[in-house]
Amino acid sequence: MTEETKISRLLIFLLRHRLKKCPTSNYFPINEKKLLQTAIKNKVVFVLFHFLKCPICQKKISQITIKKLHNFQKYSLCNSLLLEKEKNDISRFLEQKKIKAVNLTDFSFYKKMIFHQQYITGSDLDLLVEKSKLKKISTFLQKKGYSIKKKYIQEVTLSHPENKTIIDLHFLLAWPFTDDEFNILNKKSLYKLTKELLKNCQKDKKTHFYKLSKECFLFSLIIHFWTNDLLKGLRNLFDIIEFTTCYDKEVNWESFISLSGRYQAKNISLFTLFLGNQIFGLPFPLGLKKAAKIPFRTKVLLPYFSAEKIAIFPPLKVWHSQNKKFQKIKKDIFFIKIILSEKLPIKRLLRPKILGFVLKAGLKHPQLPFLPNS
Repeated sequence: MTEETKISRLLIFLLRHRLKKCPTSNYFPINEKKLLQTAIKNKVVFVLFHFLKCPICQKKISQITIKKLHNFQKYSLCNSLLLEKEKNDISRFLEQKKIKAVNLTDFSFYKKMIFHQQYITGSDLDLLVEKSKLKKISTFLQKKGYSIKKKYIQEVTLSHPENKTIIDLHFLLAWPFTDDEFNILNKKSLYKLTKELLKNCQKDKKTHFYKLSKECFLFSLIIHFWTNDLLKGLRNLFDIIEFTTCYDKEVNWESFISLSGRYQAKNISLFTLFLGNQIFGLPFPLGLKKAAKIPFRTKVLLPYFSAEKIAIFPPLKVWHSQNKKFQKIKKDIFFIKIILSEKLPIKRLLRPKILGFVLKAGLKHPQLPFLPNS
């Protein structure tokens, strides 16, 4: 077992068991520096807090790493408290100006996700707003000491120099890629989807922010996984599976299928749910199993994605590098997009290059995952 594989599997073990079960001695000794780096990259450092609570597991790692985790926990908690204060100030302003803003990263709306509420820490806030309201909100934040850090095609990022809080004002749900490899939703579809989400969101009376329906929220998580971070990170995939596990009986799966189908993203949505349930060892949502017949093409790709591959995917900014490894991943994503395309007839999947990709994926990862009956 390689060091990368061991690290990935340890993180997945802790996520899968919600930190309640101690990892076996098979995972140790481990490269602790790489473990921390991988956890930070995947936004799952909070799972390593298990080592702060468990006296047995504390003996398996060094005191230097224990100290680093303590410092990280304190820093994260401090940032989270600062962010809560900022959220309250911003929500009051939005209420006064009657501006609609959807909080894209607040899982506290969804009360069943106790695991998330307990361990989520951070110092950034992601708001989805109408583009016409962007200047008004940005001006308010600049008066509070924020400065514009970057302007992107889909958002404006502001940061505070003292408390390090970062606020992303999104006027598009996701990054509208021009490269064909990444173009899951084109720019026109993203504008249409963003408009639909803002139109149908509901106000939360306690926070003054708006929240999406469970179906829309789940769809937005899946789009985020394929665009903003482009398959990078265990945390994004875990968010999706944690949500479906908690709300299987409450999500209107027929509405979810209809929503994803309207944006020609049904196959990719089903594939993502399969992938997450495979990696985290959870059963496929029963409600979805009843609501939709799972296309064969979503199943044939699963062996390609091992848990380790998701955990070590490179950051988005390096994907355009000429490095052979990254160029290969780029090519693989292109094939995946073709196979999952709603428009592509089954016959065209029989092209030699596509068949070669599928066969190679199956040979590389021959163990078939858990698959529900379709």
